[in-house]
Amino acid sequence: MAIKERKVGQGCWFGYGGKMKPGETADDCIRRELKEESRGVVVEEKNLERVALIDFYNGADRPTGNPTFRVLAYRASTWQGIPRESVEMKSPKSHRVNNLPWKYMKPGDELFVMQVIMGNPIKGWIRFSDDEARIVIGHDIVECTVADLVI
Repeated sequence: MAIKERKVGQGCWFGYGGKMKPGETADDCIRRELKEESRGVVVEEKNLERVALIDFYNGADRPTGNPTFRVLAYRASTWQGIPRESVEMKSPKSHRVNNLPWKYMKPGDELFVMQVIMGNPIKGWIRFSDDEARIVIGHDIVECTVADLVI
């Protein structure tokens, strides 16, 4: 994890990732984003597993419409390299599972991050208030199969 410097999650402990480029697969995207944001960490595709698909909604957005943003979360069993600071991610650090910085993570992360870490496939949605407080006002996250984690 590292502290996100801009965009969604700014100022919070966050995992690596980003938006897909045209023609790019989700698997290629996470590998590219990880390498860019960590300044060098490389994961082979065979060592990636999809573990969560979560749609996020803001305020008036409804969980039945288009999400504000969508996260396809991965877990890596092995990788090469050591994360370094980048323009987007500061102070990279490994955290023990029993000592995650919940207080400094995005609201709503407590609803799915442990499942991602444990490798239990889940899907669902989280809805936030539309104010700056970003309070979770609804969610529905359920277990699923890896085959369900497709964007």
